[in-house]
Amino acid sequence: MSQEVGQSGFDQRLPESVTIIDSDMKCAPGWEADKLKSNVINERMRREVEEWVDRMLEKGVKGLLNEFAELRTKTNPSARLYQHFTHNEPFGRNRYKDVFCLDESRIVLHDHPNGNDYIHANYVSTPLMSNRFICTQAPKEETVYDFWLMIIQEQVEIIVMLGDFIEKGKEKCAQYFPCNLNETFTTNDVQIQCVSVTKLPEFQHLMLQRLLKITRNGQSLNVTHYHWSQWPDHSVPVADRAPLRLFQMVRTAKRPICVHCSAGIGRTGSVVTIAYIIECFLTNSRFEDLAEILQLLRQQRAGIVQTAMQYLYVHRIMLIYFADMRLISASDRLNKFIREYDELVSTVQ
Repeated sequence: MSQEVGQSGFDQRLPESVTIIDSDMKCAPGWEADKLKSNVINERMRREVEEWVDRMLEKGVKGLLNEFAELRTKTNPSARLYQHFTHNEPFGRNRYKDVFCLDESRIVLHDHPNGNDYIHANYVSTPLMSNRFICTQAPKEETVYDFWLMIIQEQVEIIVMLGDFIEKGKEKCAQYFPCNLNETFTTNDVQIQCVSVTKLPEFQHLMLQRLLKITRNGQSLNVTHYHWSQWPDHSVPVADRAPLRLFQMVRTAKRPICVHCSAGIGRTGSVVTIAYIIECFLTNSRFEDLAEILQLLRQQRAGIVQTAMQYLYVHRIMLIYFADMRLISASDRLNKFIREYDELVSTVQ
């Protein structure tokens, strides 16, 4: 079955022929176990983690909300930093008019038949690797072909999709890959075939793993596609180990990991920021507060971590990570923070 770009009526039910697999996923994800076994958590890093958590708990939920509000005034880019975004606005290549694509870190397309070199996507580097991530908006019908040219050009091994095609009755992402086993999706001279579909049961959320075979001009590329469904736009999912497990699955990639939601900054930014902090820890890099980290990341992808709730969510997930690493333990302040976080989430969902 071939699906051409522009078709609508996307079926978001569980695809046919989905394989259910058992998992040996433990409470502490794999890289954490490796870290504990190798006994390389030095005292400096242990102390920095304790101080990081202490500062976070001292600020509390209210203080972090105020901190995030102040970040907006510090990280809004000037128009001179996103001139290609402005130039391409009339051509319909930007999904949102207020989500900017920075010139300095943008992916430049080199092999587009019509000469277009623009796509709303930026490299984001981490302590582990330069250009570790590609953060991008969800493909539009006008940019599906551009998206796959980027994937082929950058030899991307892994794509992470956070969200759904349709959310609250609004189109958030054009269909750009075949959902069902053995289906194909064609856009110009690029063909995408779904080789396998697997539901990953270790996630409370619906997480689908697809193996896609991308073919153009007789050359093929295998891409693993992770689809985290039902993550609410502008909001947060249940705080559990899902982003940590996802990072474990993609961490061995040697090529840039492509991550998108709809705008490519909120849900995308949350996952990428969590990965960035973990890599700071694993590489014994300097452990900055999240406000400083976001200022750095927003120089690469404008607007990363879009809402105050997402800002809190990143902190909450890091508490889970550090608890799994046995670097923090229960305390009255910690319990108070978790309680206030849960209460706030319940009021905004």
